Amino acid sequence: MRTARVLISALLALVAVTSGTSISHADDGNLSFPSGAHLGPIVPVYQVGDLFLDSGRPSASQLAAPFSWSAPVLADGVVVGTLTVGHNSEGTLVCMAGDDWWNGDMMQQLPTGGRYVNDGRNGVFVLVGDTVRQATREAYGTTTRTLTDADIYQTSASTLRDAIKAQRAEDARARHRCRNRRQAYADDDLISDDRTL
Repeated sequence: MRTARVLISALLALVAVTSGTSISHADDGNLSFPSGAHLGPIVPVYQVGDLFLDSGRPSASQLAAPFSWSAPVLADGVVVGTLTVGHNSEGTLVCMAGDDWWNGDMMQQLPTGGRYVNDGRNGVFVLVGDTVRQATREAYGTTTRTLTDADIYQTSASTLRDAIKAQRAEDARARHRCRNRRQAYADDDLISDDRTL
């Protein structure tokens, strides 16, 4: 619980510092929140873990514990981005800012009992019971700054589980192929070196 309080305090400090100033952003190197920007609801960011992936009936209660906390940034009642704090793999506290208003809007609309989930490669989604909601790619380009039902893709937790398992299995096969290629190149270099002796 102490970690959560530290992360939330860092979020509040970050929005106070960045309101009306330019901060670094991974995509284009620059991000500025309008003066007077403030945080919306601070929500824990859950992960998909083994319990969810191995379940016959996956649900929100089987997600891994939160690994970070996030909040939408609002200006004049409109979501303009997000702020997230968490610990990296080395345990260092990191703060991230983004202009991903669609994720902030999903936080704003998070229903009671809903879990905000970031699965990295598979994106961000909201899980309520055994129903998954995710902003469609088409929504990212809109300028309305509010998600409508047409902007949301909805499916079951079982479908999500199966898709993530398939994607992770393909990733494992790709890593294996890459290791085999590296080994083949290394072996080929050794054979070539042996022939030149």
